[in-house]
Parts: sequence; structure tokens; C-alpha cells
Amino acid sequence: MESIVSNHSKKLEDDIKELGQKIKHHEDNIKYLKTLKNKLDDSILDMQVSLGKHHTSSSTSINEDTEDDTIQHILKYENSAAALLCRTRSKPEELQVSDNPFTEDVLGIVATLGKVDDDNLSRLLSKYLGVETMLALVCKTYEGYKALEAFNKDRPLDDRSLVICLENLRPYTGEFLADDPQQRLGILKPKSINGEIPSGFLGFAVNMVFIDYTKLYGVSKSGYNLRETLFYNLFSTLQVYRSRKDMINALPWISNGAVSLDGGMIRSPGVFSLGHHLGDIDVKFPCGPKNLNLHESYYEIENQMKETKWKKGRAFEDMQTEQALLDRARYNYETKKQEFVAYIAQSSFQATETPTVGQNSGRPIGTKKVKKGKVKASTSSDVENQFVEILRRMSETQLILKVGRERRHAEMLELQARDEEHRILAMNCSSFTPDTKLYWKNKRQEIMQKKLPTNLSGGLSNPGDDDFDPRN
Repeated sequence: MESIVSNHSKKLEDDIKELGQKIKHHEDNIKYLKTLKNKLDDSILDMQVSLGKHHTSSSTSINEDTEDDTIQHILKYENSAAALLCRTRSKPEELQVSDNPFTEDVLGIVATLGKVDDDNLSRLLSKYLGVETMLALVCKTYEGYKALEAFNKDRPLDDRSLVICLENLRPYTGEFLADDPQQRLGILKPKSINGEIPSGFLGFAVNMVFIDYTKLYGVSKSGYNLRETLFYNLFSTLQVYRSRKDMINALPWISNGAVSLDGGMIRSPGVFSLGHHLGDIDVKFPCGPKNLNLHESYYEIENQMKETKWKKGRAFEDMQTEQALLDRARYNYETKKQEFVAYIAQSSFQATETPTVGQNSGRPIGTKKVKKGKVKASTSSDVENQFVEILRRMSETQLILKVGRERRHAEMLELQARDEEHRILAMNCSSFTPDTKLYWKNKRQEIMQKKLPTNLSGGLSNPGDDDFDPRN
């Protein structure tokens, strides 16, 4: 009987130890995942700062035209087909052409089918194409051109106009940039023999035009998009460089023309444009989102940030799984502990309540019975000592768990604070009042000063705040 009691007690104690080890295992896993998530948060913050610097460096244009401004400039060429199309779409009932086939087949005007994020680059690309091309009408099929031709016989236009039919263009046949919603073309970058990209190379003009998503996919009869048909035929592999000097140094790698942001232009190999002044250019691409005219590294950082955010999401999911397992292990631990305490208490009660041998008996106690009584008394004492020792160990375990819970609570508060800091740093303040903008700018500076080393925090300015003006 004593052996059975001892074995059952040992089994319960072993179960409690095993559950305690499981609890520690899940706590260690959660601690590791929190550390990993914090590191990923720091990486995301660093990449957000880098992307912000790209945005800041590319946001230098002034007097930017909107699409409405571009249309107003087109209307100045009142005898052109482009101006007629603009008037047709603004007041179709007055011109009585709403049911004409060309109004359905014509996609628009070259100048309004794309946007460029920088006014200077817009002027460069528009100058490269020329006014006649910028005013060209773009049709889906040849039927649209025939409809325009028939319409021109009834209402002759004074100015000659270009018409581009997408179904007759030879589309781009290469690969596209992976996971790019704008479907940018995967044209190979120019590289020297040692694999280096020419200094100052910013990208290809065809990829620097933003296309509205409603006009990007499946606009041609064959299902091609505007970038691989219209803009590839207009720009081909035209390269864009930071300066004229960079462009000239890269001449061996320029196969189909190039432009530089300071006004340099090579129309084709061996054909250069003299002068820096672009002149008055009224019909140009309207300005679009501020994330197009960026260095190639911008997109690499953007892809890295997407991957890092995905890893962060996986880490968070793993943390939730580990937390669920930890909660279950703690529940089982408490249940097993209560069972063990109840068992020890019951065993102790039975040992102390067992009648002493010879009690209430008139006969003297024999030697064997005296020894047996001593063994039972000793067993009762051992059970009580064991019970006290188990309670002591359980108290220590509970103290350790309490300290762990307090530590995890502090880590959770720190994690919430970090998430709030990231939210503030990523906040778009463009629509805020001047006072509110100034408040959030100061909050951002406080956060960045905490993140960076002391010797680097002096004079710190946030990405995108270099030209910050609370009046905007």
C-alpha cells in the first residue's frame, strides 16, 4: 500500500515538473519571437526612413501641372484633333458627336494618358517627343482611325494630327518587373564589363510614366497594356541620367537615346541636342504620384520592406500560437497541482486518522505490533514533510511564473509603444492644420532622437520634413 502511494505521488510530481518545463519552453519561444519582431520592426523603421529620403530627394518640382491644366493647354491648339476630342468629351451634346464611332475607340491623347512625378522630367520627356506626338490621338484599333478620317471629311481640321493605333504597334516582348502593379518593363540595365551600372543612371523613361490603372490593363484588342505598346514605341529604351556629364560618360552604353535632368538630350546614337534651355513647353505630361522618378534602389528597398512585413506577420502569428499553448500548459499545471495537493492532503489525513495498534484494547501490545505502529507513525511524518516540501517548491514556481508574467506585461507595453511610434512616423500629415502638422513633426523628432545614437541625433530632421512648412 505504501509503495502504491509513493508511486502515485511520484507520478504526479513528475507530471507537474514536465508541465513546468513546457511552460518554460513556451515562454522562451515567446521571448525569442518578441525579440525577432522587435528586430523586424527596427528594420522596417530603417527602410521607411530610407524610402522617406528617396521621396524627399525627388520632391523638388514647382509649378506642377494637373491633367486639367494639360487639357487647357491642348485647347489652345483649337484646330487640332486633340482639341476637338477634349471639346467632344466635355460637351458632347453641343458638338453632336456622342454617337460617332471614334468617340468609343479613341482612348485619349498621348499627353493625358500618362503622368510623370516631376515637372522637370515631364518637360524633358515632352520635349523629346515633340508637340505633334504629345497631341497625337490614340485609338484601340484601325477602325477608330477610319472613323476619325470619315469625321474629318465632314468637318475638316486645319491642322494635321497624328493618330496612333495600338493594334498595329509592335509590343514589348521581354519580361516585366516582378510584383509591380504598374507593369514596368524588365529592361536590362546598362552595365560595364565589370558589372557596374553607369554613374547617375536613374532608369528608363518608359518606366517613369505613371499610367492610370483603368487604362493600364487590356486596353488593346490583343490584351496588351499601354506601357508595352504606346509608351514603349514612343520611348523604347530611352535612358534617364542625373546630369549631362553622367550621360556623356555613359555613351558606350546608350543604344537608343538618353536625357539628363539638367537638360541634356541624345535623340539617337550620334545625334545630340545643343543647349540647356528647353524653351516654353505648354503641352506636357501632368504630374502624378511622387514615387515614380526614383532610383532603382527604391524598389529594392520597397520589396525588402514587404518581405520584412511578411516575416513580422508570421512572427506575430507564431507568438499567438505559442501564447495559446502556454495558456493551455498553465491550465494543465494548475489542474495537476490541485490534484497533487488534494492527494497529499488525503494521504496525510488517512495516515494520521488510522487507529494506533492496540488502542482501546485491554491486552498489552506485542513487539511486532509496536514496530508496526512506529512504521505507520514514521510514514505519516514522511508524508507531512513531503507535503511541506512540495508546497515550498510550488510557491517558488508560482513566484517565478509571477515574475515572468510581469516581465511579459512590461514587454507588451514596450511593444505597443513601438507600434505607436511606427504609426506616427508613417502618418500622412498633408491634410492636417498647421498647428497639428507642427505637433506631429515634433513628435517624430522625439522618436527619431530616441532611436539614433546620441552623437547622431543632433540636428536631426525627419524624412519628408526637410521642406516642412506648417502653413502647407
